[in-house]
Amino acid sequence: MYILNIFENPFLLLIVAFAVTISVWVLRILRPEKSTWRQSLIPLSIVVIAFGLDYLFKTDNEKIQNAVKTSKKAFVAQQIGPITEVISEDYSDAAHSSKTLILAYCQALFEVAPVKKVSMLSKNVNIQGQTADFTAEAVIRFDEKSEIAQMGKSVMLVKFRLHFKKTPDKSWLVNSSDILEIDRKPLNWSYIKNI
Repeated sequence: MYILNIFENPFLLLIVAFAVTISVWVLRILRPEKSTWRQSLIPLSIVVIAFGLDYLFKTDNEKIQNAVKTSKKAFVAQQIGPITEVISEDYSDAAHSSKTLILAYCQALFEVAPVKKVSMLSKNVNIQGQTADFTAEAVIRFDEKSEIAQMGKSVMLVKFRLHFKKTPDKSWLVNSSDILEIDRKPLNWSYIKNI
């Protein structure tokens, strides 16, 4: 569970640090003769450990989330380089049989439908060993000057799934993707390919 994972979320240890701070205050009130300045270092040390663990150790979930954030920012900025880095060399989906083809598709989208903003409504990561699925629903707001916005479609609701695989260097790369819905209508790559 995310909230209980001290490597992903420092808040559990921050709650512990708060509880220890209250305990130290109570101890100082009830037993002033046992009070020392070093007792204040205990909760401070827990806080430092909490943020240190979060910073130093990146979990698989965090690596996947970071890959998605990188792609999202690159798509808005219309930069193909960062997208190239998160896609596996053996990428393949129902409409694109290679990494080269999916990157060409992304590049074409930059021309026809530049994105102004992507807002995630929901996201779910399911990790099973060396593979993972990232399923999300996002609101995509297109640039007003884009061809798609000028056709009357400035906002689109898209549900998609990215399939990740873990590499030998412990990073996660996208090796396939699925379009599940557009504006709450079930669709897939095959349908989009035939448009």
